[in-house]
Amino acid sequence: MTELFNGLIDRLKAKETNQMTASDLERFINEQFEIIVREAVQAKLDLIGVPEAETVVTGSDGVARPRKKSRVKQ
Repeated sequence: MTELFNGLIDRLKAKETNQMTASDLERFINEQFEIIVREAVQAKLDLIGVPEAETVVTGSDGVARPRKKSRVKQ
């Protein structure tokens, strides 16, 4: 996502965008931000949708029991 934003900044600094009309520039920026927003939403959904990992925990009585442990992406 950071790469997309930095890519947008780089494109805006490029000479090719100097030739755009105000409406073309606005359209271009809106399209790029829609992509960035979709990526941000997907990243959040991926983060909160991370499944729990099931591990086996052995109690003091020697009995193995399943235990769910949340996985957190970073």
